[in-house]
Amino acid sequence: MRTVFGKDSKFGAGDTFGADNVFGKGSEFGAGDKFGDKNAFGKKQSFGPGSELGSYENVGAYSKFQDGTVIGGYNMFGREVEFGRRVSIGKKNVFGFANQFGSNDQLGANNEFGREGLFGDKIMFGKNQEFGSRTTFASPEYFVSGEEFGSRNWGLKDSDLPDAMDRKEWHMQMDKHPEYIPERAWRKRVLTLHQKEAAKKALVKVQAAAKKQTESNARKAKAIAAIEKAAITAEAETKRLKKVADSLQQIKAK
Repeated sequence: MRTVFGKDSKFGAGDTFGADNVFGKGSEFGAGDKFGDKNAFGKKQSFGPGSELGSYENVGAYSKFQDGTVIGGYNMFGREVEFGRRVSIGKKNVFGFANQFGSNDQLGANNEFGREGLFGDKIMFGKNQEFGSRTTFASPEYFVSGEEFGSRNWGLKDSDLPDAMDRKEWHMQMDKHPEYIPERAWRKRVLTLHQKEAAKKALVKVQAAAKKQTESNARKAKAIAAIEKAAITAEAETKRLKKVADSLQQIKAK
């Protein structure tokens, strides 16, 4: 049974939705929410990390999918949709222009991408991808074969394209506009998509070092406290022994 949700709806984590629902624009979904097939989502949806979408979904423009999302095939996405890192998407999807893909995403075969797409590094592509014009990549990427590149695509190296025909297709497009370099904002954006994971790892290292230092400081503080306690105990014992000695001296004097 179809359910229609109004705009700006907010849902908690771990919710499960069936098929053929309608969600108004601006909806926010929690982590790990699951959806059946053939749902219609308005503009500016926000999906939490680890969400699971079905197939034949229709997702409006300016929506955002956070890290670890899993999406089926045969879906349609509007313009300027952003996908986080480690997102897995099935085959035969149609993406609007200026979609953004984070590093370590996985994309099935036979997808179609609109113009001005931005791709972070280490993305795994299935066969027969079709890219629109002015697409920008952050090498390295992992392709198979059968790709169709658009005019003024930029950023790939021969090592990203194991198939000879793909390399030929790439160079043919590059030779048409050898002077082309993407706008600075686009180059900066793909590097941001590329560097998020590195920044996260660097943060983890800093946090680990800080934790190690904190633990080291705690051990030192504990050791110092033990030494201070031992010193106080020794001082008290010395005073006690001195009193005993004084008492013995007084007994002897009598």
